[in-house]
Parts: sequence; structure tokens; C-alpha cells
Amino acid sequence: MQFTPIKKENFDVIVPIPLHWTRYAKRGYNQATIIAKEIGQSTDKPVIKLLRRRKKTKFQSMLAPQDRQDNVYEAFCLHWFYKKRYRDLIEDKTILLVDDLCTTGVILQSAAKILMKYKPKSVIAVVACRAL
Repeated sequence: MQFTPIKKENFDVIVPIPLHWTRYAKRGYNQATIIAKEIGQSTDKPVIKLLRRRKKTKFQSMLAPQDRQDNVYEAFCLHWFYKKRYRDLIEDKTILLVDDLCTTGVILQSAAKILMKYKPKSVIAVVACRAL
């Protein structure tokens, strides 16, 4: 794992990890989106909600490490609005994937796997907090 200041990273677009709509409705905000917007303002890069969480998952922190992969299996997809425009937004671009917390990295891996189907140059993950 590599720790590098965001300002030293070269990326084209910022993509926050989405919440399921029920969790968003209950909470009223998505921490990853708030962090992504701050990064976008400081780097002058666009924040695009490319991903949608189509499966309501259990909280990862409540699961054993070996059950976390199954919990987020097929949880993400490309947001329907961008399916026709994905080539311009993703292909050959470096994507900065943003989440608030990383424990095992399973959520970031699952989301990056979806993005990789659309042939970005690379996907870089950044989190506000890393739990060990």
C-alpha cells in the first residue's frame, strides 16, 4: 500500500463510493461525496457520481473479514445516466476513487472492478481514514 499526498497524484475525475439509497435517505448525506467535493474544489477536478450501489449491504464493520467480499459482491454498477457517456468520462482517464473509511479494502476493490470494465487508464483510491 502506498501513501501519497493527493496533490502529487495525477487524475482526471473524482468518483465517490455511493451509499445505497435507503442508507442515504436515513443519513441525509454521503461522507465520501463530501470528501470528494472538497478534493474537487482544491484540485479543480470534476466530481462525477459514476457508480450506483444497487444492493443494500450490511455494514462491513459488523462482518468477519472473510464475509466482507460476499457482502459487496455485485453491489455496484455504473449509474444508468452515464452508461451512454461512459467512454468520454472513463476510457483512458485516471479515476480517483474516494471513500471515507477503509478497513480491508473490499469495497474499494469491488467498485474499482466495475470501473475497470470501462477501460480507464488507472484507478487510484483515497480514503479519509484507514482502520487497521
